[in-house]
Amino acid sequence: KKGVFTTKKLFLFFLIFQCFPVLGCLNFAHEWTVIATGTYDSTGNVFALSNAFFQFKEEFGKQSSSKNHASETISVAGVFWGEKSEPASGDQIDCFQRAINLSWGPDRIIIDPGKILMTDDSEKFLEAARNGKTPLSATVHVKKFASDQLVLLDLIFFNWALLRTVFREELTMTVQVVDRAGDLVFLDEFNVSPTILTDTMLSPSGNYLTYFEKHDCQPWILDFGELFQNVASSTYSARSQMFRMPDIPSSIPMASPLFKDAPPEKQ
Repeated sequence: KKGVFTTKKLFLFFLIFQCFPVLGCLNFAHEWTVIATGTYDSTGNVFALSNAFFQFKEEFGKQSSSKNHASETISVAGVFWGEKSEPASGDQIDCFQRAINLSWGPDRIIIDPGKILMTDDSEKFLEAARNGKTPLSATVHVKKFASDQLVLLDLIFFNWALLRTVFREELTMTVQVVDRAGDLVFLDEFNVSPTILTDTMLSPSGNYLTYFEKHDCQPWILDFGELFQNVASSTYSARSQMFRMPDIPSSIPMASPLFKDAPPEKQ
């Protein structure tokens, strides 16, 4: 029995030792060392492109609401890429379609690859608008696109380390919309630079994603350390009184319960 008791204590100590760095050292001041920088392969990514289309949707709704164009379908007559306004490739057009589906939906903006203009010509654009099947027609020009990444490392202690990875895309896009009469309905340029940051804890017992942060038109932050405390607090509060263990102090500050109907704490 004495041997079993000692084994249990050692096992409990090991669990505490393994969990403490994951939850505790995340709040320490970090000393970051840059271990990698540069560009990354963003082929097929629609992160920045979808953000630009989200901004286009918002601004178009504001500017065209008084002209009753806000709900009208738009056909994309031309898609161009680069400073020289070259026609977009098939893969780039696929990225445009995916970005549109994420931001506008497939029924609001239509791209027919077989009818895309091969030159950025205003006369041909107006002709396509007059003969178009939808009330509005548009050309989209991505003037600039770049992607880069930054990888940082913080050696915490022993074999524990925190790896931070930052991905960023930069995009400049111009959108022009006209009606069937050739009158300008919308013209604007959008500059976006959405960023994703992740922290990963590297440890002898495994690697853990501890933090996620996204800066774009729909920002989102997820701190797994806080999430653990929220879940623990909610689980405790949701238990009936007979299954709780009151009068045991805790050194971990517990967050407010997530459940609105959670039973009150025992006074």
